[in-house]
Amino acid sequence: MKRTFRTLLYICTAILVILLLYCYCKDNNRKIINKQQTYHTSDRSISFDAVNPEEISEQHDLKIYPPFQPEVISEFPTVEGSEPRIPHIIHQTYTRIFVPVQYTMFAEKIAKMHPSWKYYFWTDDSARKLLVDKYQWLLPVWDKMTLSIHKGDLLRYVVLYEFGGLYIDMDVDTLIPLDPVMMKYACIIPTEPFEHNVFIYKRTFFMTNAIMFCRPKHPFFKSILDTIRDMNLTYNYVVMDTGPGLVTRVFTTYNNINISDINRTRQDTGDNSPYFYRGERSDTDNNAVYVPNTHYFSDTLDVNLQEQNFKLICRKFNEQNYLTRRACVDMERRGIVRKHQEYNILVHKWYHYWKYKLTDIERLLKKNIKDFVPHLIIY
Repeated sequence: MKRTFRTLLYICTAILVILLLYCYCKDNNRKIINKQQTYHTSDRSISFDAVNPEEISEQHDLKIYPPFQPEVISEFPTVEGSEPRIPHIIHQTYTRIFVPVQYTMFAEKIAKMHPSWKYYFWTDDSARKLLVDKYQWLLPVWDKMTLSIHKGDLLRYVVLYEFGGLYIDMDVDTLIPLDPVMMKYACIIPTEPFEHNVFIYKRTFFMTNAIMFCRPKHPFFKSILDTIRDMNLTYNYVVMDTGPGLVTRVFTTYNNINISDINRTRQDTGDNSPYFYRGERSDTDNNAVYVPNTHYFSDTLDVNLQEQNFKLICRKFNEQNYLTRRACVDMERRGIVRKHQEYNILVHKWYHYWKYKLTDIERLLKKNIKDFVPHLIIY
């Protein structure tokens, strides 16, 4: 009898404890919800710090925090004609012909989508052969480079200057044929997504070097090559050494953009390219570098590495400067994880294999690129 009573007492005590914990958690959760205002994006949510009603309405006021570029409601600008301004050539690079299997499907897809285009695949060996044949003045720079990513950066600028066409990183997916892209402009280089520009690089624009289209012998790429020849590599931050940071610096000097121009906006050219000032040269000039709306080629954010960082920045919305607030509003409006939308042309997957240790790269399963792109050209 005593045992039965003791058992019932234990059960009742356990039930009481569970009820008390439930009530506490429910009340605590209600307090958290009352403290924070959560704004839902298209796929995930960004939880900002508590703000008063006036600040909430301010965050949605596009007059206070305008977007960095127009909305895209049409296909990429093109013109009718039989001859493209940019030749139908695809360039992709890796240290050798055996590449990680994750890359093969993208290479196979872009090659099949453009059967009449030339497809050049560049390795370290074929790259050096090109330099020996045509760019001996860059050989000392190449031979001093100890990082593959430095060599990969230099190589992409050389082949675009020599042959023209499209350079595209191997972790970029192609959604539709690129023929119309090659018609209107002599050179096309997108920026990184504007959230990257602001949150990571602390500036209004930051060019990419993962996707670049250009005619051969364009003076912009000659300027890049001259800069690399004369530079001292730091090896501290590859992105700024030879990567997108270099492209951004040369773009700025090439277009005579000064510090005083940072907050300037471009004159209306009738297209949907970004609003930031890019110099006085006409976009269709033979020596111009056209900067397209990021929606076409660089719409995807690097959520693999940056999602939590971006969310943390925007949770502290009230502590940020104007440019950062503007980017937070843009990201809240457009979402962090973005599904493929109409008029997207390329999608960057942000695999970041160049950051891997050599031992980790060696462990990746690889296959011969020739098995996926039989008609490729190796110099």
